[in-house]
Amino acid sequence: MYDLFTDFDAEFTLDEARRILTWSFGPTPWDFPQNPEVGAEAAMVVFVLTRA
Repeated sequence: MYDLFTDFDAEFTLDEARRILTWSFGPTPWDFPQNPEVGAEAAMVVFVLTRA
């Protein structure tokens, strides 16, 4: 696990075949524009990159 920012952690994983890289981070506060009256909510982001 790598601390990239001060308010949340990021994690990188690579499968044994070196074909799938997963990057996830959070939770971090995010103010979703669809719900302006709610304010910031906890959010997670996960990127999955697959080599073809």
